[in-house]
Amino acid sequence: MSSPDCSRRCRSRSTTRRSDVRSDAEVCSEAAARLDAIAEKDSVLSRLADVIGRLGRLAGDVVVDEPPAREPVPDWLANRLVHTAGVPLEQVAALSLEQAVDRWTAFMTGSRPSEPIED
Repeated sequence: MSSPDCSRRCRSRSTTRRSDVRSDAEVCSEAAARLDAIAEKDSVLSRLADVIGRLGRLAGDVVVDEPPAREPVPDWLANRLVHTAGVPLEQVAALSLEQAVDRWTAFMTGSRPSEPIED
């Protein structure tokens, strides 16, 4: 009852990011084997296995793009934006690194009233 589409899909996606993480192909093969073993004993599970197989075939061509990794705003910059520039913490938390640097640059180059020089 193992779906050949599942095996084909899993082979095409079998990339391991770290050595201690199992590949998609290994997980898919194990899941298909377990489902086959259980489905032989129960007609309800057999129907479930059939539905899962059909859903797998339908979703086999779906490609999910991972969003690019977002560089975190360094603590020193986040602290300066909050405590020196007066940006609310919630806004700083939502900024990308580039946006945070732009906000800090705008603050540093903006016109601020200068303090009088004392004699």
